[in-house]
Amino acid sequence: MKIIIFTALLYFSVPASGKVAFLGDSITTGAVTHEAIRFDPEQLAKIFSDQVSLKPLAHHEALLERAHFLPSDWESPRRLWPTPREYLGGVQWVGQHVSLVLAKQYLNVEQFAWSNLLARRLGFEAKDILLAAQDGAKILSTKDQLERVLSAMNGEALEHLFIFFTGNDLCGPTRNLVTETSDYGSATREALYYLKKNAPLGPKGLRVWLVDPIGVLQLAYSKSIQEKKVKAHGETLSCKELHELDPQTKTMNFEGDLWMQVMSLVIPPTPTAYCPMILRNKSEEDRNNLIFTGNRIKAYREELAKISEEFKTDDSLQVRHLKSPGKILLEGSDIAEDCFHLGLSGQLKVAEGVYREMMSE
Repeated sequence: MKIIIFTALLYFSVPASGKVAFLGDSITTGAVTHEAIRFDPEQLAKIFSDQVSLKPLAHHEALLERAHFLPSDWESPRRLWPTPREYLGGVQWVGQHVSLVLAKQYLNVEQFAWSNLLARRLGFEAKDILLAAQDGAKILSTKDQLERVLSAMNGEALEHLFIFFTGNDLCGPTRNLVTETSDYGSATREALYYLKKNAPLGPKGLRVWLVDPIGVLQLAYSKSIQEKKVKAHGETLSCKELHELDPQTKTMNFEGDLWMQVMSLVIPPTPTAYCPMILRNKSEEDRNNLIFTGNRIKAYREELAKISEEFKTDDSLQVRHLKSPGKILLEGSDIAEDCFHLGLSGQLKVAEGVYREMMSE
């Protein structure tokens, strides 16, 4: 009987009450998930000038329908903006808002994000899905993102909160800029205590889900990913070749007006510029850094397990540790055309794994 009930839950969702919120980084925002986005100046120029649409296509719908994750509509979840508490000065404040607008308009496809797919599968409507995550964010931004959620609640009760930071904490150019395990844990604990003190809780309390980081080293080691063919810089390259491009000799040259010239300065020619600790794999030092990074991911996961145990007897916060994303084996087809972020197939793997694990709870 339990098996029958569990199977039914996997295929049918019921309308949810309350709201669900997501804290995290670019995986949670659906960054670069659409295959139209790639390291190609001509293609990006068309996207920036609205000549290429990032709307869902028929094959996207077919993939989600087969997995029973197709939403009833393609309305975007509610993106949350920085609160006044995040203000550090005029230039920073304007720059942060400009980057959020550009990301939302041209780079993020929130409808494809695991966060939106999962929330819809749980029965939440788009207006009740609060997305505080931000591209490039690290675990130390957890409290700021949480403040965005609390400011948007207007006294309403929150039903679920997901905390999922994947790779940016590992993406420093050198080891000393990789987030320490102690900082990773303290930022999470601080956010939970802040949440317990300030969040309006319903009669059943609040379910908080601490989500294990994905095994991002697969980007450097997986043969399927390294051999994936993508269109970049006007030619067809493998992800390995795209990762190994030298940003000192290869640039993103956008032809056109001043706006396009600014984009040439902002967007690097290779994803390795975003995350050298993971994607740079040429020297012995690089390989030692990958070993270091692998150990740090393991330590992050162990820290989340400890925190979950610490809050196990808490009556108001039901903190649970979700391990499924850390066990996902990625294929080339799961990776976006930038050879760094997740494509729709990868996002779906995260949503499916988390949903099944939640149902088993």
